[in-house]
Amino acid sequence: MSPAPPPSRRSGFAWLGVLLPLTLTLWLSWTWTPNFPHADHWGMESDLLVEEAEAGLSWDLLARQFNDSRYVLPRLCFLALGKATGWNVQIEAAACVLLAGGIAVIAWWMARRSLPGRSGDGAGAIMALLILSPHQVMNWNFGVQICYFLPVGAAVGTAAVFLTRWSLARQTLCGILLATLGSWSFANGWLTWGLVAWGVLGWGRRRGWGPVAAALAGMLLALAANLAVYFHGYHFSEGIPLTQKLMHRSGEIARYFLNALGAGLAEGWLQPNQAERGRWLDRLSPPMALLVLAWLGYLGLRHGRDLWRRGGASPAWMWLGLAGWSLLVVALVALARTGNALSHPFASRYLAFSLWAWAGALVLSLLLPPGRTRRALAGGGSALLLWGWASGTATGIKQLHKDAYTMRLLHGTLIMSQVAPEPFGLRANDTAMNQLFPRLQRLDALGYLHPPLVRSPLVAQAAVRQDPAVEGKLLEIQLGPPLRITGYAIDHRRPGPADAVVLSLQPKGGAEIWWTPVSGRTLDKSSRKLAASRGLRGEHARIGWVWEPSPNPLPFAVVSPPPGPGTVRAYVLDTRRGTFSPLAGELSLERAP
Repeated sequence: MSPAPPPSRRSGFAWLGVLLPLTLTLWLSWTWTPNFPHADHWGMESDLLVEEAEAGLSWDLLARQFNDSRYVLPRLCFLALGKATGWNVQIEAAACVLLAGGIAVIAWWMARRSLPGRSGDGAGAIMALLILSPHQVMNWNFGVQICYFLPVGAAVGTAAVFLTRWSLARQTLCGILLATLGSWSFANGWLTWGLVAWGVLGWGRRRGWGPVAAALAGMLLALAANLAVYFHGYHFSEGIPLTQKLMHRSGEIARYFLNALGAGLAEGWLQPNQAERGRWLDRLSPPMALLVLAWLGYLGLRHGRDLWRRGGASPAWMWLGLAGWSLLVVALVALARTGNALSHPFASRYLAFSLWAWAGALVLSLLLPPGRTRRALAGGGSALLLWGWASGTATGIKQLHKDAYTMRLLHGTLIMSQVAPEPFGLRANDTAMNQLFPRLQRLDALGYLHPPLVRSPLVAQAAVRQDPAVEGKLLEIQLGPPLRITGYAIDHRRPGPADAVVLSLQPKGGAEIWWTPVSGRTLDKSSRKLAASRGLRGEHARIGWVWEPSPNPLPFAVVSPPPGPGTVRAYVLDTRRGTFSPLAGELSLERAP
């Protein structure tokens, strides 16, 4: 087996292997993440910020359960970022990317510490690409995913600690500290204690079992103390008993596990439409996962003699442990999520866990003695991972654009929710949004929404200005029934669809009032042709917009135009500046008295 290289060798420009993907991902995240709380933000952060403002910081607030875990450490991060930035979601998302960048630096150091020559630089660069891939769009779009990367950081940091030249006592103490941080970050963070035990056991061949037993005893005492605090006042109950779930859903759990493990490598085999993509992913993810498992199994056997002889003195020891940790986390996710209609194994946030099995396999391949087998496993594995990264990046950037446009539309609708009492877009994308309006008003009063909610019903009192970067037109009114209004709007700064479109109505002889935000975007034949003439493709081509009455408006009031004739106009709402830009055209709306 190849010995570990000395830590003092020169790095040259190898650091670019981390800096370049970090810069790209940070730029994408900052540019395409709207400053708008979405999805899990509402459950994990809105109440946290409101309660802290009203009652102050307390242990109950930090340690309160949420789903299957307690988020003490992430909640402290959310409070610190929220109070320092006024809950700027862009900065929160950037903090999530920087946290992943720190993990990439640790992985890069581990690869260089474990592998000789340029192999460490190459493996570190590939891991940085995987960790910071735009494929992980859900992680970079939603800063709330900090809670996913904290336990990953704890696990990778623990593996790195046991690759240093420190004493057993120092390694064990640092491992206990990192495992404690992981345990108070997310449910799977408890598995970091297994990595600590694995690292301590690796000392058995070097120092004898006496010091190892003492270190394990100290670790178990620390683990018991953490568990005692954690389960104090614990009231979570599983909807289905664990044994029953294992008996009746074992096949689903296994399928979920394979899909979650292999999805990142199967992304490249894509079809143009979403339904076909899902079917292909479902077919190809299990074979990809089985390939990775076979790869890891073979490498474990090849390294078996060296691991038995040298224990933790072999770099392969901690890389095998990190890969095993990854597989256990994916299995835990499969166990927790199977049967949940809102969860699916192809969610890109799970890549934060599954990619460590692939990274471990790559480094274990490079740790083999030079020869044909090493070249085949390392070369083939690198090609497979780079293929998954390239195709996943293309998919992730496309999804990033789609999510960003949707969130900007939601943000615009949120801003107008105090003016137009039926916020179609909010309800269409989040059926529980009506329950969040009291929180919205409280967050707005505390200064946590940017820009603040528009409160004036008059166009003349809002910031209205002509913007040369905005192009669009109010095209048609179909009196129906049902009433339908269409048009298009482009923001050439991006370029792509404008953030949100708001309709105004001026009754004959009356003042112009805000009426309603539009309810969705379209990609019909005419808007697609117009977008193509402007050089817009993919999600950037969804420049059409439509308003039509909701078939199920409750619990909101129906926004009906006043009786009699009126004039309809359309405005683009820039959610970043809180300004309105008029679109071309105005149409007459004739309503029966």
